[in-house]
Amino acid sequence: LQQIQNPTTQLYYQLLNSRYLILKRDFSAAHATLDTLTGTHLNRTDAFGYYINLITGILLTSEGEYEVAEARFIRAYELLNHITDETIKADFYHKASMLYYHIRQPLTALNYANEALRILSGIEGYELIRSGCENILGLASLSLKQYGKAEEHFLSALDLAKQESKNYTTLIKYNIGFL
Repeated sequence: LQQIQNPTTQLYYQLLNSRYLILKRDFSAAHATLDTLTGTHLNRTDAFGYYINLITGILLTSEGEYEVAEARFIRAYELLNHITDETIKADFYHKASMLYYHIRQPLTALNYANEALRILSGIEGYELIRSGCENILGLASLSLKQYGKAEEHFLSALDLAKQESKNYTTLIKYNIGFL
């Protein structure tokens, strides 16, 4: 980090590093990194503000701090217009759908997951995210007692995941077991 001279690049590096730490499930290290940024940057109204709110929301969702996570996702949504890359928007919708499923708002989860799928339809290389969206659609449909729809979504998720991740297919099969 000390080798990076540009302060903006340093900030984005810290965000990227914190997202990596979340992926590794090293939440305390992710908090430590984000804590250095949130005090002065959480209320920014630019793309960096979007990213810090999104990543903080992802971390808080992973830890089960859903109320605060939802506030961060709402703030990120307000700043989504600063993002031009549609695949990044799809990632937001996918992560938001996961949050809303966890806080038992299946209709909102359905809307966000469908929006992510709409954006990613026809774009190669995002099969795992599409599979995640189909899995959330299946879980939300299951919550709404729409068992036929749930099965369709779980099978679609399974087909997409088989191409990418053997580990993820186990989770989807587990969810199919709820039918």
